[in-house]
Amino acid sequence: MRQKGALIRNVNLKEKYRLLIGGQWRGASDGGAFKTYDPATGELLAVCAEATGQDVDDAVKAAWAAFPAWKAVQPQERAAILHKIADRIDENAEPLGASRFFVSGQKEAAAGGAFLLLCGRSAVLALLCA
Repeated sequence: MRQKGALIRNVNLKEKYRLLIGGQWRGASDGGAFKTYDPATGELLAVCAEATGQDVDDAVKAAWAAFPAWKAVQPQERAAILHKIADRIDENAEPLGASRFFVSGQKEAAAGGAFLLLCGRSAVLALLCA
């Protein structure tokens, strides 16, 4: 990983990003990818797999296949898992904010803070528990 751009400090981006489907990282089914650039500098940030309709269908099928096992987990254990996810989001707020806001050209304070406002712990848990 390498540090990128002047907008957000201490954020290391990978050169390539793949799709997570059914617990496996993979490229797009048609090999498609897109490049994303820092709007302030024009610097290439990363190359990302560009999901196709088939990739979306595969992800939905994988989610439905995983649902019976998730449904069988006791509510207290599911809540503990969701809290761990929320903890990881909190721990990674800066890089997640950077990935969301790099392309808009926002300043670093706005990017990190806006991510926390958009995706705070209670909002994440509400969404995941819905």
